[in-house]
Amino acid sequence: MEFARSLVLIVTFLTGIAGARGREVCTGTLMKLALPSNLQNQYEILKKLYTGCQVVQGNLEITHLQGALDLDFLKGITEVQGYVLIADTAVDFIPLENLRIIRGTQLYQDTFALAVLNNRGLQELRMKSLTSFRGWDPSLPSSPTPPSHHHSLGVPPIPSPRGRGDR
Repeated sequence: MEFARSLVLIVTFLTGIAGARGREVCTGTLMKLALPSNLQNQYEILKKLYTGCQVVQGNLEITHLQGALDLDFLKGITEVQGYVLIADTAVDFIPLENLRIIRGTQLYQDTFALAVLNNRGLQELRMKSLTSFRGWDPSLPSSPTPPSHHHSLGVPPIPSPRGRGDR
């Protein structure tokens, strides 16, 4: 009887894992700005982690990339549970075109759901689908200014609502 219960639990667990894969959920990272053990392999590691991924459980940290790299594997990401960190890169653009939500369940430096730091040559941060992240919701008229480097992100400051005595 105990064996049967254990077997049922194992099958249920494995079925859950298979279901999560069907939804293309992947695990994020918690490296922050730490240098990877091998800079040459950083691209391959990120590609392996995020190819086919739609939902990042944890943080999306895109760091220490250099050169003309094919980052199209990032296009499928639609949601990040933690924070998004783009730092110390030397690439022309980051294609997070389908990213809609950054939930910010974890914050970079306990403050930012989205942080873009020390990027050389970054010309475009493609986030045309981004609708909200913790601390910023453009659909709300009283929403505060986006929390991190909004000018470099191409996200304009949210204007103050009219008619509230702040003209």
